[in-house]
Amino acid sequence: MKKIRLILIALFVCGSLTAVTVLFDNTKEETAGNADWVIGTPPNWIGGFSDYGQALRDLGYETLTLNGSQITSYALQNCDVFIIPEPQNPFTNSEKQAILDFVQNGGGLFMIADHDGADRNNNGWDAQDIFDYSLQSMTYFHMSFNSDNEWLEPASYIESPRTFITENINRVGMWAGSTMSANYPAEEHIWREYSHYTPLLVTCEYGNGRVVGWGDSSTFDDGTGNPGNTLYDGWTD
Repeated sequence: MKKIRLILIALFVCGSLTAVTVLFDNTKEETAGNADWVIGTPPNWIGGFSDYGQALRDLGYETLTLNGSQITSYALQNCDVFIIPEPQNPFTNSEKQAILDFVQNGGGLFMIADHDGADRNNNGWDAQDIFDYSLQSMTYFHMSFNSDNEWLEPASYIESPRTFITENINRVGMWAGSTMSANYPAEEHIWREYSHYTPLLVTCEYGNGRVVGWGDSSTFDDGTGNPGNTLYDGWTD
């Protein structure tokens, strides 16, 4: 859904006077099973997140993909925002430290999870568990992903008055995603229900950097990807 794309942009680059580089992770089997959470390669940019990447490029940001099998401090040193879209393999201790150091030193981290049991490579880990236990997101970022499966079309309980992260956003879609839990000082911005009991979008500062958590990869899926995959266009719905 296009309207949520501004969340990432506003959160990390508000007031930036320099070019911004956004790095998409592809080291944790983000294309396993019926998924294709990559921005692709030029000139066609075919991948489930390709429209998301194009929207960033249209606004003047550089997009890159981290391929291979490992996240390192060296790989993160020249990017401003690191997006991890529904990882399928847990982080090693050195990878966790590289991510924490990156955010601590001023980087932006966007964690995108999915519904409970979305273990696409059958290794016993889904994205919720990887962020919650392997990265220890509650310990460091005061947010975690719940083991549930939510369909919300749309989710319209958005903070009022709007802050820079929800400005111009009126509704978002979640198609089989997870809700979140948050502790102070993390901030909640979008909720499942009117009572604001269950958050869907959470942010937190960590050191000099910022972190966003959202529980559904389908929100950013543009329906393109590897032949044989069944993908849906949540980006424009």
